Amino acid sequence: MSVYQTITNRTAQKIFTTHQYAYSNDVFTKDELKKIIEISTKISLVDGGVGDGAIGPRVSKINHQKLNENNKWIFDRLNQLIVNVNMEFFDYDLIGYDTYQYAEYHMEDAGHYDYHVDIVFNGQNIDTDAVAIQTRKLSISLLLNESGVDFEGGEFYINSGGTINPIAELKVGTAILFPSFLLHKVAPVTKGIRKSLVVWVTGPKFR
Repeated sequence: MSVYQTITNRTAQKIFTTHQYAYSNDVFTKDELKKIIEISTKISLVDGGVGDGAIGPRVSKINHQKLNENNKWIFDRLNQLIVNVNMEFFDYDLIGYDTYQYAEYHMEDAGHYDYHVDIVFNGQNIDTDAVAIQTRKLSISLLLNESGVDFEGGEFYINSGGTINPIAELKVGTAILFPSFLLHKVAPVTKGIRKSLVVWVTGPKFR
């Protein structure tokens, strides 16, 4: 990936290829991931709702983090990731996002989120309790703790047709970026607690 925000060194890929997803490893260090969890859990968690695009149940604990002086460094890092990955792989017309969602999936509840899409249709956005004025275009899922160590199960799937396998690249500190209209899910957690950060980047309607 080019370090220059408006220049790509993969021109054919940018012009002709439609990507199911892209990923970036080590977006944050392990110490930074622990700090994100610490910051994000200062606000109480509530049961996760199900937005207009969902077609199945959700069992998780969540909160929404707005920009402030304590978490500005998190937003700054995410902003740079979004700019670079969108330029290289999606080329969507994006405006931004107001919050990130912190989510926990607990073994005791068999925490999971069945297949759903993030794009909001026809009005109220239950995830953020706000009217959906802009269209969710690019979704980001960042894994904050380690599969096989901190939790088991909780695999992440994207369903775009054909053979459906868990996204192997999603490891601790890895961010998966994908179009918000694709079906995706988090499989049930069978041990421990799965912790993640989610962002929905919005923009004008698709056209």
